[in-house]
Amino acid sequence: MCIRDRYMGSRFFMNNIKYFAYIRLADNLLLYGKSAERRNEGTFRNEALLMAARIKGMNLFAEERQRQNSANGCWSFTVDRSQIAYLVLSTATYSERLSFALLKEAREHLETLDQYFVASDAVVTRHCKEFVKRLMEKFDKPESFDQLTKAHANIRELEVIAEKNISKVLVNTQNLGDLQTKTEKMRNNAADFRSNAAELNRIMYWRNMRLNIIIGSMVLGGLGYAYLILIK
Repeated sequence: MCIRDRYMGSRFFMNNIKYFAYIRLADNLLLYGKSAERRNEGTFRNEALLMAARIKGMNLFAEERQRQNSANGCWSFTVDRSQIAYLVLSTATYSERLSFALLKEAREHLETLDQYFVASDAVVTRHCKEFVKRLMEKFDKPESFDQLTKAHANIRELEVIAEKNISKVLVNTQNLGDLQTKTEKMRNNAADFRSNAAELNRIMYWRNMRLNIIIGSMVLGGLGYAYLILIK
């Protein structure tokens, strides 16, 4: 799921649901708008009003569902029989099913307000402010109540774990290959050492042999010389 981050203090907050609005199409009046990103509230509000103007020109049927992408994400919207538009801005890949589930709950709550379609923005704000806040928080983390989203989250978690395990296996395989290479190199070095030691032993043997022959010859020569002196 694509999530846009906003920074506040030393923590990151991730918003799937960015903005929600009730707009009366007859006079393009923002009855109530709520942003999950304070620094972008003005941008989202202006974009919502532009969307409402487009919706009015689309002549949608009551409860007809539409979605449009924007630079800030994806707008999901619908209208009721009283030409009140319900809009939510989410991340581009947020579930369409959940977007319209949020709008449905928002519409049902607004309809509990008597004569809501002619109510002022102040009245709608008082009636809907806390409810919309809780609603946006709820749908921002749908895995907390939606089983399908929870299942998808579990699958993604398993995929991440599997990828990590595969990476570890590949690293271990590489390490094993390096170990085998080092072992083979040590084996070759040992063979070279044995070969060099044998060669050194042969050289030392013949050197000792020549030295013994020389010493033996000198001893025999000395004895022969002494013998000759004694004979004379």
